[in-house]
Amino acid sequence: MVASSYVEIGSLPDLPVDYFTEAKLVGEANVHAIATDWVAVFNKAVTTNDADAFDNLFDKLGYWRDTLSFTNDHRSIAKPNIYQAAVARLSVVGAKDARLIGPAPAVQKPFPDHTIVCARFSFDTRVGPSIGNVRIVKSADGANRAHVLFTSLDGVYEVTEIAGESRVNGKHNSPLTYDQLRQCNLDHPRPKAIVVGAGHNGLEVSARLQAYGVETLVMDRRPRVGDSWHTRYSSLTLNDSVWGAHFSYFPFPATYPKYPSADLEVENVDFFYRRSQGTSYNEKTKKWSVTVLREGGRFPLIPKPSPGQENYKDIIEHSSQHESGAPWTGKKALVVGTGSSGHDISLDFFNNDADTTLLQCSPTSL
Repeated sequence: MVASSYVEIGSLPDLPVDYFTEAKLVGEANVHAIATDWVAVFNKAVTTNDADAFDNLFDKLGYWRDTLSFTNDHRSIAKPNIYQAAVARLSVVGAKDARLIGPAPAVQKPFPDHTIVCARFSFDTRVGPSIGNVRIVKSADGANRAHVLFTSLDGVYEVTEIAGESRVNGKHNSPLTYDQLRQCNLDHPRPKAIVVGAGHNGLEVSARLQAYGVETLVMDRRPRVGDSWHTRYSSLTLNDSVWGAHFSYFPFPATYPKYPSADLEVENVDFFYRRSQGTSYNEKTKKWSVTVLREGGRFPLIPKPSPGQENYKDIIEHSSQHESGAPWTGKKALVVGTGSSGHDISLDFFNNDADTTLLQCSPTSL
């Protein structure tokens, strides 16, 4: 696992009122000292299982994002819950030996009136090496604290990742072509793990498991791999940049735009699937019967009909059913909800000359 060193300046959680000013950040030595001191306090807190000290590392508006290193999960934890998480996990994880790594700590200004210190560090856990990225601000009491901390597992001890210099050798003059070898895997799968869902995340998990030597069977209720992207509306574009959406081992091509369209994402998903080693779901295989139980109803979770909706004669559709705004030219459209899909579909309608109204039912965080 590789935690990216690329940090994009973009939207952030609520920023503290107090912040570093340029006067307080004169010289690289001061910036380095701020980062060094914070990492030293982090190391002492995790080494001694001191939940109070760990909690005090964060500003009152701080956030902690962990990927597998502390929580064995993908978790975003706000300041009010960090102490409880630290109590539950520090003694289990056994983190230690935190130290700064490159690139050197640096100053960033995401907004004209806010300055933060960004640093990258590594540390060890009982499971494997880990990486941390921290954005440090000056809290109201003058202490340097994390506004955002990201921690991620970066490997597993005693397990070799079959990639890079440790990749398999392959065979010279093999009697079978690549496609024939792949078909053998499809026809005779021997999975040790089952991944439910053949979208971006399912393929990503499968690739990681395969790289660690775990044969994986990927199952999906849809007919095609990546169908959650194949069937989305035509104007869809990723709201996250390419640096946060790369596939492991197959990053987006360097020529792709910063925010790829859904069509480019589909192309990348298809390419990743064709080039990934391992097994996938094949309806011809009759050796396993797998039942997947999911509580909470069907997916997507479409709202229940509104009173009187059966009397409305025009089109009512969920965002998952929207394909294009072109058929709406010259018509009136009401979009309920101001999330990413609501804004995307409203703009799609507008660009196709539909008379568009966007209905917001509750406050939106900007």
